Amino acid sequence: MRSFDAPVPALGPRYPPRPLPGTVRSEALAATARRRPPISQTNDIDTTKDMKSSFTLLAAASVIGLAGTAAAAPQVTLYVDAAAPAGQSGLMNWNNALDSLQDALDQATANSSAANEYTILVREGTYRPDPQPLGTARSFLIDQTANVRVVGAFINSGNPDAPDGNIRRCILDGSAYIDPVAGPQDAATHVVEVLGLGAVPTAMVTVSNLSVTGGRAVGAALGFPDEFNGAGVFCLSNATVEFNDLFIYSNYAGTPVGNVGTDGRGGGMYLANQGQGQQRGKRCFFTLNGADEGGAMAIDTGQGFFVGGCTFARNGFVQSFGMPLDAPETVGGGALYLGAQTSSNFSNSLFYDNAARVYGGAILWEPFGANNPQTPRTHIFTNCTLSENIVRGERVQVSTDPLVFDFIAQDARDAGVHILAGGQANGRKGMVFRNSILWNQTD
Repeated sequence: MRSFDAPVPALGPRYPPRPLPGTVRSEALAATARRRPPISQTNDIDTTKDMKSSFTLLAAASVIGLAGTAAAAPQVTLYVDAAAPAGQSGLMNWNNALDSLQDALDQATANSSAANEYTILVREGTYRPDPQPLGTARSFLIDQTANVRVVGAFINSGNPDAPDGNIRRCILDGSAYIDPVAGPQDAATHVVEVLGLGAVPTAMVTVSNLSVTGGRAVGAALGFPDEFNGAGVFCLSNATVEFNDLFIYSNYAGTPVGNVGTDGRGGGMYLANQGQGQQRGKRCFFTLNGADEGGAMAIDTGQGFFVGGCTFARNGFVQSFGMPLDAPETVGGGALYLGAQTSSNFSNSLFYDNAARVYGGAILWEPFGANNPQTPRTHIFTNCTLSENIVRGERVQVSTDPLVFDFIAQDARDAGVHILAGGQANGRKGMVFRNSILWNQTD
């Protein structure tokens, strides 16, 4: 049984439930949901898809195919259990499990080669990067010279293809906390980090069946790349990377309300490459994530992005609806930001009840950036639903109370999809919706 089939604890209301004009068409929405396969049954994609506390997967060059018929790479399995005794090997079975994900990644780094494949199985529990002095980056680092697969949500099973636990109880937590020995720890800038611009497309990283929460990409660890992007998951790699069956919630990228100009993107997930490899997201659930642009996800540069069977619900924050004090207000793209030099394919995905202040309650696309080359780029959405997304309008200070704002409704643009003008209009750009529903947006 997939972990998504297990009972899901209530997330509580949005901050607070936002008022929508008119009557919510619950029957129509329910009909739409019935037409869409459950997350656990959604088909795979059908096309060729941190203080810097982070789980970092650094993808280096890896060649796994040779001319002719290559022998299967040796398999190495490491077991991780937060409740295990310290000092164990991590090999053979759960009785020898390591007590930290950091130790497993260290073993994979020290012993990997181009011929090895490492699988790390993670038992239910809460996992944090090792503590560091305040203001110092924390990270889980793996130099990927072999394929790496991290799979979560186990209880007793040792089969990486059959986890028997609940994703909501297998948590990678980047939130600030007080370590009993090291003392206060800043929140992660990226909870999960995949790096590897020097990697080849045949290198493979897979992260699946985990909850990711507590990332705060707010520039706390200055000097670390992209400290304002990708609070939950940050991926900048030319390898092939897959994120499957992840529950990504309550991650924020960009400065909180009152500070402007950072353009933090991808509160839940940030994806970029140099036109090589592929990055895929399958059956992931994004909720309560926020950023200046792209509250749940940002696809910033590159191509080969495939997203299928994902749900984007209640992402993006607008001050008039109430919001966490340490979250940025979302200017555009409550759920998704698409950059100028990107191409992507989305299928069987739902965008519901996401919010932005000015434009693109669900999706913001910036097709023409500065120094825009003559390169065709296309975003394709197939069998997707956009429903109940909203833009609130530009805020203006009218009251003498610094916390009270009015909103100009006429400055609210395109609650479903907004295409941003400006930049150099070079090259052929396109956005295509096939067999998709855009319904009951509010602006």
